[in-house]
Amino acid sequence: MKPPTWNWTDGSLFDFTDWTKGEPKNISGSNCAALSTIDGFWTSQDCFKSKPFACQLPTTPSYPTSANCSMGWYYIPQAHACYGSKGGRSHILNWTASQDYCESFGAQLPSINTLAEFQYLQSFIYTYWKNLWTGIFSVDGGKHWKNSDNTSADDFTKLGLWCSGRPITNISGERCATVYAGCIFDNDCSIGYDTICKKLL
Repeated sequence: MKPPTWNWTDGSLFDFTDWTKGEPKNISGSNCAALSTIDGFWTSQDCFKSKPFACQLPTTPSYPTSANCSMGWYYIPQAHACYGSKGGRSHILNWTASQDYCESFGAQLPSINTLAEFQYLQSFIYTYWKNLWTGIFSVDGGKHWKNSDNTSADDFTKLGLWCSGRPITNISGERCATVYAGCIFDNDCSIGYDTICKKLL
């Protein structure tokens, strides 16, 4: 009789086993593996039998620690992206013009998905004392936010980086997010701020 095929629930490669001696038993109904808290080995068990359980959170993708970015651009491993601008010069523009500028060479205004990205952008503030546009914007007066590539800004929202009292949500129209010293500030998108771009690898 052909032995049963075992799989991980997430579909990843089943390349490790730790069965106890005589397991897994080829018995109808014993289709789930249980880990013994006594010896750490596995046994095949009835999937409908109640047992204590533990959950595994999805793992964060592991990116290389270095990458070949263009001259004047800098790599952030946590985002697997290069940050910079053409020529490394200051580009004071409104939000739309900043986004158009970044798109002109295959980049976007930066989304902020990790604390490491925010800290990198902060380094520009403390070095040059120039506020920077991010790619985070709202079309409904700050009630809902998304990134310039139209993806959700939920990762940013969960980081809790807004300045005190921000964002303001009792006004109408578009609002765009700016990196200030230590936090993120929502602003009128027509104001001119410096531009840095993010290019995913």
